[in-house]
Amino acid sequence: MEEEEFTPKKNKNKQIAVVGIIVLLIIAFLVVGGNMPQLFSSQPTQVLVIGQLSPGERIVLDNLNQEFTYSIRSASDLESSSIETLSEYRIIILDQTITEKSISSDLGSALESYVVKGGELIVVKNSAIRLSLGLNGVEAGDSIGWKTTLGNMVPVECILINGNEPSCKEGNEVPIVARIIKQEDHPIMFGVDIAPTNDLAPYQLGVLPIQANEGAKTIAYFDVENTPQTYPAILEKNKLLGGNVIYFNYDPGMTSNIFKNTLMYLK
Repeated sequence: MEEEEFTPKKNKNKQIAVVGIIVLLIIAFLVVGGNMPQLFSSQPTQVLVIGQLSPGERIVLDNLNQEFTYSIRSASDLESSSIETLSEYRIIILDQTITEKSISSDLGSALESYVVKGGELIVVKNSAIRLSLGLNGVEAGDSIGWKTTLGNMVPVECILINGNEPSCKEGNEVPIVARIIKQEDHPIMFGVDIAPTNDLAPYQLGVLPIQANEGAKTIAYFDVENTPQTYPAILEKNKLLGGNVIYFNYDPGMTSNIFKNTLMYLK
């Protein structure tokens, strides 16, 4: 008789504990900038592209049209943007590889707030390395690199090379023949240990001689053929109680599975 009275009470305590955990998770989600419709929505994830998509990036996103829908805007269109504008999007891809390499101070501040509040950001190569002054494309000439435009949230930094040349500056790409090697067991590299596989020719491309900064995690690196040289390929930095910043030192569309994994990871 005593056992029969105890069991329902024990089950009730378990149910209360489960409900409490769910409530705490919802509160945490709201604290980092989420909202209730987003939490329970079955609609495609909204993606904002600042700059331009490469053909490979576009193919991956188009093939995932049930999961993602995307809009493309230029940095100049968004130069006066606020966090309210950016918060409509779950993921922002900052890819200025074939466009201008600058963003305004307002857009940089909005992107920082966006990540702090839980937004997910992908930065490609030397996007956003210069500060736009908003005067018909005029850029600040006394600084270059992500610290000026995006603070410390990007997981790489521009260093001085070859006679005080900034390593992230246009034209400072290093031509390499290499493969991408997984360094971390990470969702972004799910199913990929080496790309391209050894039965295929290695990639021929230009990469920036940048370096990881404090708090960054190297997910994958370039292993250069016939030399001991390596370069960072994919890096990540997590914001405590906030979002993630993923950096690609190459066109993500070149590795469609890795790019797909990245989008699903950030979703």
